Amino acid sequence: MSFEKIPVLGNMLLTFKMYIIAWNALKTLKPHLKPFIEEGLKWVTQYYEKVQKNDTYTIAMCAYFAFRFFVT
Repeated sequence: MSFEKIPVLGNMLLTFKMYIIAWNALKTLKPHLKPFIEEGLKWVTQYYEKVQKNDTYTIAMCAYFAFRFFVT
């Protein structure tokens, strides 16, 4: 099975951080959408903070890199 097809948690926080940065920039580009963007960012930020406090992410990162190192 191709490694690109295996879902991994290892890149999830980086993806959420990029999402938050992009949507914050979008607030200034599309001020008429600001209330909707802020509501979405509220939920994403809340989820991001919960995941950061959870050890599952750290374990997933270690497993991800160990798997890539030993398998590929």
